[in-house]
Amino acid sequence: MLFLFLCNIDVELKDSHLIVRCVMKLNFLYLILFFTSSLLCQQNSREDIGRKILDIDYPEGIYKSKEDFLNKTPDSSLKIVKKDFGQNRTDGLIIPPFFYDSNKDKKIKKVFAISYEGDLYFQIRAILDNRNKEDRAQDSNSKNGFAKVIIGGKNYLYAEAPIVNKWGYAVALNTGENTVNNAISTIKGKGVVWDFVNREFNIFRTCEDYNTFISDKLPDAKQKCEFGMEDILEIRKAVQVIK
Repeated sequence: MLFLFLCNIDVELKDSHLIVRCVMKLNFLYLILFFTSSLLCQQNSREDIGRKILDIDYPEGIYKSKEDFLNKTPDSSLKIVKKDFGQNRTDGLIIPPFFYDSNKDKKIKKVFAISYEGDLYFQIRAILDNRNKEDRAQDSNSKNGFAKVIIGGKNYLYAEAPIVNKWGYAVALNTGENTVNNAISTIKGKGVVWDFVNREFNIFRTCEDYNTFISDKLPDAKQKCEFGMEDILEIRKAVQVIK
């Protein structure tokens, strides 16, 4: 009955093209339902993780360069304020926060990280500028925004940012292929780890890419990659172990 309702066709109709389109509608509906429930779980999990004390200690201030960050030598002379434009959104879109010079109301740009009120944030531009060479196709339209570290340890710092594959996304928009999956990745964001040993960011581009990363660290945490998408909640659990 659901099939007939969505497709709006008669039981006796034998048009194969219409039937194919109807099946596609059903698949799309299923993905949307799956995506919505996943977002709700992610938001609740993000709040729970945010309450945990990070195993890191970075003095308050602006880390203008990677070297400043590694040496824990911030610039604390500038008074800054965080503006979180996506804080009260109910549609699940990830809108990264921005930082401003409170005296001039000028957006903070081209820095590596900011430690603010006990939390650590990486600027998305810094993530892209210091990413692993395999992640070169990744991009974001929020480069001046910041990704909050939600899991941290001596090995890795983990955040999530609105980053997409710029080539794959453009192709999807032009051809209609994988549009749902790309849209979902854009909204929920991608997992990103700062690797202290290699001194670079590793962006989990795809579910398979995450599996490659985790396979020699925590093999049991590899995912099945259903619908070609990673389970961000399971990624958080894994990073919590290897951090």
